[in-house]
Amino acid sequence: MYTKIPQQRIVEYVMLAVSEAFEYAKAERGHDLKARRSKQQFEFSNADAMDGTAYNLEEIRELVEFIVGNTFVTNGGQCYQQVTGIPMGGNASPDLANLYCYWCEKLYIDSLITEGRHEEARAHADSVRFIDDFLTWSARPPPEAIYGMEYSETSKDVDDVVFLGMRVRVERGNKANFI
Repeated sequence: MYTKIPQQRIVEYVMLAVSEAFEYAKAERGHDLKARRSKQQFEFSNADAMDGTAYNLEEIRELVEFIVGNTFVTNGGQCYQQVTGIPMGGNASPDLANLYCYWCEKLYIDSLITEGRHEEARAHADSVRFIDDFLTWSARPPPEAIYGMEYSETSKDVDDVVFLGMRVRVERGNKANFI
């Protein structure tokens, strides 16, 4: 998945997700949210409680655009810039992919609700996704076009699936048994 998503779409969806988090903090918690670099990661916190450098939305956008747009690989002595997607081995790639997929799923579930398909939207509450691996018990996954990628299914049969290298078997009473 990482390498197939248009870079501008990654930046747009990641920033929509981050903007939503900032808006939520303001509306629900009554304070501005700030991002701060801590060790090798970013953390989000109450702006008043932070020490050190804090980043606003525009600065975060600049960082995301830089990370997404500045991936290079060397092959056979030649240096190439990656112009589509993000690298699977990149430090920021899992977080960017999770935010991207979150926004895709939000758009899909919001569309189901708008269309009055509330039960179908509610069924997605039991779905699990780890970056681009998706496991669902009670709903079909969103259409491939929502994410801009193709699915590959690893299910053996209805009661037995492999998810992230772990075999999951549904037993009597719809209880999951991890093998």
